[in-house]
Amino acid sequence: MVEALVARWFDARGDEPTAVQRAVFAAFPRGRALLVTAPTGSGKTAAVMLPLLADLIAHPPAAAHGVRILYLAPVRALSATQTDAVAAMVTALGGSLRVAQRTGDTSPRQRAAQRERPPEVLLTTPESLAVLLAGPGREMLTHVAAVVLDELHLLAAGKRGALLSTTLALLDTWVAMHAAPPPRRLALSATVRPLDALAAWVHADAEVIAVANDTPAELRITDPPMEHAFPDGAWAWRTVLPMIARQVAATDGTTLLFVGARARAELWSVALRDVLPARYGVACFHGSLSQEERARVADELRAGALRVVVATSALEVGVDLPAVRRVLVLGAPNATSRLLQAAGRADHRPGIPARAELIPTSALDVVRCAAVIRAARGGEVEALALREGDLDVAVQAALGRLQLCGATAREVGDGLRASRSLRGLTVADLDQ
Repeated sequence: MVEALVARWFDARGDEPTAVQRAVFAAFPRGRALLVTAPTGSGKTAAVMLPLLADLIAHPPAAAHGVRILYLAPVRALSATQTDAVAAMVTALGGSLRVAQRTGDTSPRQRAAQRERPPEVLLTTPESLAVLLAGPGREMLTHVAAVVLDELHLLAAGKRGALLSTTLALLDTWVAMHAAPPPRRLALSATVRPLDALAAWVHADAEVIAVANDTPAELRITDPPMEHAFPDGAWAWRTVLPMIARQVAATDGTTLLFVGARARAELWSVALRDVLPARYGVACFHGSLSQEERARVADELRAGALRVVVATSALEVGVDLPAVRRVLVLGAPNATSRLLQAAGRADHRPGIPARAELIPTSALDVVRCAAVIRAARGGEVEALALREGDLDVAVQAALGRLQLCGATAREVGDGLRASRSLRGLTVADLDQ
């Protein structure tokens, strides 16, 4: 039944499963946790969501309303986009599952409605999940069967990853308190290293599915003329701005211009509005915009109504933007993974190579751009820093555990050590 539903989905679209989708579909019945890594635009999200949704549609729970599939995204923009995509999958599979989003943008009224009538599929962020587990909303999560971790390279790194690791352990504890098996974890990323360590972070028994990139990214430097090795600020407006405007005008579709800071995104969007024809739609996108403004820009992007969007890294992660035809990156990215994620926004669909043009801002930046392109072509992706043993994380995790219900010190310690980031916690650490 599950296989038939998934096959019908592909038949309706006139598509065939991609390599990563075939690999995940083959591994899915084994029931293990998965770490799936494959190039951007290869269909990773559908690879895990289609069988999860089809199984839930084919075998609906007999009782106990609540969230069954929990989808964690690193940023609200991705959560919002994927909410629409997952809802479309449900409809195409012929199901009637409720799909909802819960982030910092969700109103109190919407949260109350979700508690009253929980969705079967909930898309959220790590921080919102931690808040949910700390309050009455956790009653929705008593029977979660699967947790999807999208863009794992942004979820697992640093202190945020350490906190998420403890949050996932708390979720396991909460589900176990209601006599249900621990949720299955399925993690996705196009740019994540080292695979063995990340797989262990996902779950001690996680299976790695790594699909190589058959269509290497097309990366090049668009080198504007420089009068000096380190041009002043006026040079950017005098030389780089007209060059970008010409590239935008020559592109049939949307151009994404990535810049390194929110203030720069605002400045460049205003400047491009000044020099481009009035009929061209120009927008700015970053994490400090209001929910309404982010939604408006995302809607116009999907509709193909914008010729250029100046964005920060908030649009680098796996947001599906089919109207985007060109990606420009102003200044050398500080990581290979950042470049590959940005390049993956161009023609984001299976079989199409990622593309990006880097615009250096000084002679030294030319060298940096060349270095990051060389590293990307050689598959040299930076290793994530996975933190362990942070006592401030342990404090928050202990408080989170006691919010679920009372526990002995030993029970708290055992629960904390179930998290990858606190597995080495000693009795002395716990006492401290």
